[in-house]
Amino acid sequence: MRENIDDLIQKAVEAKVSEYFEEAQERDRRKNFVVISNVPESKSTLPEDRRAEDLAAVKKILDKVSDIGEGGQIEHPVRLGKIQMGKEARPRLLRVKLQKTEQVDSIMKNVGKMRDTVNAGVNDPKKRIYINRDRTPKERDQFRKLQGDLKKRQQEGETDLMIRGDKIVKKGERMNADKALDEGKKGGGAGREEKNERKEDGGGRGGKDFRERIVSTDSQGRGGEDKNR
Repeated sequence: MRENIDDLIQKAVEAKVSEYFEEAQERDRRKNFVVISNVPESKSTLPEDRRAEDLAAVKKILDKVSDIGEGGQIEHPVRLGKIQMGKEARPRLLRVKLQKTEQVDSIMKNVGKMRDTVNAGVNDPKKRIYINRDRTPKERDQFRKLQGDLKKRQQEGETDLMIRGDKIVKKGERMNADKALDEGKKGGGAGREEKNERKEDGGGRGGKDFRERIVSTDSQGRGGEDKNR
């Protein structure tokens, strides 16, 4: 009887460890990608024209968000899911690959600039452009839960809340945390703490999420990659 219990415990531990490493590998595979929401789709029926228009639109958006610098070239964006029809149809998500993870970090650090550039004067949330890291299915589930918790707290009267990383924080707390991190990097202190945090995270993106500013209300759950455009 005792041996059976030990076997079950061992199997449960092995399954959990396997799940953890699979998630870490999936996050690593996606680390050079971002997903952009609400970019209008081309009206052309020619795939090459649609790809060219998507690429031009993405470059224009990213140029206003961050100077990705030399080596920051992007691959042709790929639309995710099937084309939606009807008056309420929304543009498909655009999945974009950058050559370096540092470019992704730079973009995510500066997404707040979109309010005064890309999204200036756009009041309809369904028409605003949003940029997110390419989340794994597990990360998307976690984010949807955070969205639900955020909405509930706002309905209960709390204000100035936002989602940062895997937490709901006050906007002032985010600014203080970012300021402390920047000052620490200049002095070498917080930089070491961030490095240790990434090591403890097992090589995933947990450490980077300390700096991530998530502004999207999109769950990235609208279908898989449309290879035929």
